[in-house]
Amino acid sequence: MFQCGGNLAFLKNKTPRNDGSTVKFYLAFWSLFWRLLVDSLNYALEFGELLNSQKQAIVTLIEKKGKDKRMIRNWCPISLISVDAKIASKMLARHLQNILHSNQNMFVKGRSIFDAIRSIGFLMEYVEEKDLPGILVATCTRVLILKRLLTRLI
Repeated sequence: MFQCGGNLAFLKNKTPRNDGSTVKFYLAFWSLFWRLLVDSLNYALEFGELLNSQKQAIVTLIEKKGKDKRMIRNWCPISLISVDAKIASKMLARHLQNILHSNQNMFVKGRSIFDAIRSIGFLMEYVEEKDLPGILVATCTRVLILKRLLTRLI
């Protein structure tokens, strides 16, 4: 269940979002409609689907300053998502930080997939040193990400 923390300091007011609303608007009127947003997110949590405006993103390009605009490599894609979705994402991330195991490395602020790679290495060394039977099991997604990272490093 979503709850309102009230602190929207993490939001940056750089550009309007895909629904046209700005962070400045949310900050100005937060006290009037935070309950509606929380109710909407709780409804989505209960029924398994966000509103269309909360699920959509607009991908646009921004130029790298001081670079030749005619070259595609001098542009960066960004996704404009609704402020609702950003708030929901941040609330979930904060909640997950409290319940994730200390061995969880991916998608946790301050932790890296490289920590997981090193942990796996230590575990494999320990198992070999102690001559212990065992099998390494990982989820498919993590294995694919690991393979991609390793191929970049090699």
